[in-house]
Order: sequence, then C-alpha cells, then structure tokens
Amino acid sequence: MSRRKLGTYALGDDWIRVCYDVQRSDGIFYVRDKRMVVGLCHDLWRDVLDVLLHETLEYCLTRLNLAYEPMDQWTQCTSSRSFIMDHNQFTEACAMSAPFLTFVQPALATVYNKAQKRRKKKGGKA
Repeated sequence: MSRRKLGTYALGDDWIRVCYDVQRSDGIFYVRDKRMVVGLCHDLWRDVLDVLLHETLEYCLTRLNLAYEPMDQWTQCTSSRSFIMDHNQFTEACAMSAPFLTFVQPALATVYNKAQKRRKKKGGKA
C-alpha cells in the first residue's frame, strides 16, 4: 500500500491525521474524518510543499465557512468550489495554517527524501 500515516497535527481547533502517498501527486482532505493525504510523487520538494499548502489552506477556508459550491454541483469534484473572504478572514486562515505547516513540514520532508532515495535506486522518476 502506498498510503501511510505521517502523524496527527493541530490545525486550528482540529487535530488532523496527515497521511502521505508515494504514488500520487495530488492531495485531498476529508473534513468529516479530519484527515489529509499529501502526494509525494514529485521530482521537486517545492511541488510537495505546494500540495501541502493547497490542502491546508483549502481545509482552513472550508472550516471557516468560506467555501462555496454552485447549487447544481452534485459530484465530489471540488474544482467548482469558490472561496469568498475579506482580508481579516484570509489572515485568520493563514494564522491557522502556519503552526500546522511548521510542524508537518519536517516530518514530510523526511519521508519525501526517503521515497526519493528508493526511487533513485530503482532508476525511476517521480
């Protein structure tokens, strides 16, 4: 199985179970389960950070009730989701995200580096 638990971290008032997946490049979060998956299948660390930041901010904005979906949206696809906020609400989302990112990033970097070494031994790319 390519999905593994990284740890549980505080994100605002929630404790989020963060998992990583070496075979996916995207990310996903589950508000009800308080769970996030970050894909590590990238050649560059900054691309993993992009996924982590994206999912973290999306989670925060959703928890702050700033995410909106069209009434006719009946699928699980989140690409039509909009976020509407003022500057203070954006500041709140960033303040929620910063401690979470600070604690998740080192652990995620460790597993990413291990995955990269295994990938290079096998002669593959992300």
